Amino acid sequence: MSWVMFDFGGVICTPQPEEDLAALAGTARVSVAELWDAYWPARPAYDAGDLTSMTYWQGVAGQFGRTFRLHGGTGRSCRNDRSARTVIS
Repeated sequence: MSWVMFDFGGVICTPQPEEDLAALAGTARVSVAELWDAYWPARPAYDAGDLTSMTYWQGVAGQFGRTFRLHGGTGRSCRNDRSARTVIS
């Protein structure tokens, strides 16, 4: 099973329901707390356009000692790449 994230984090949409967050954390094989601890530290730089989607998500994955397969998007910053999505499998 793979998960696709679009605008995860409530930048242009409402926050995700708890059960969706739990499912994503389970797919990444970490707890919700671990996911959130890895997700937020670099998020301001990503939202500001200082990090590419590839750099941001691999940084999150690296905190778990793994990599995520990234599909689509241009690899540009969050600000410039509305088509970016991440698949965790």
